Amino acid sequence: MTMSDKLYVKTRHPKNLTTFVKGELVSVKSKEEIPNVYELQDGTTIYVHLDLDSVSFPIDSQTGDYFRDETGEKLYSIDYHVRVIVSKPSQK
Repeated sequence: MTMSDKLYVKTRHPKNLTTFVKGELVSVKSKEEIPNVYELQDGTTIYVHLDLDSVSFPIDSQTGDYFRDETGEKLYSIDYHVRVIVSKPSQK
């Protein structure tokens, strides 16, 4: 990917979550999906999945540089949603 191929998204400001800034999109490849699985006392099973929507590096509009932590590492902005599946036990 060349510099001109970069993609940008609107993402939350890392220090003010009510404000949005431009973020450079990071390419993501799913490696493994492991749900949390819970069994209720009535036999119902609940599966909870965390699904990644996008990952980006937020950009400071005043400096044009990435937001960074105290060690100088770029901050990530991670957008996700939670998917819940409820499986009732079969009744016989």
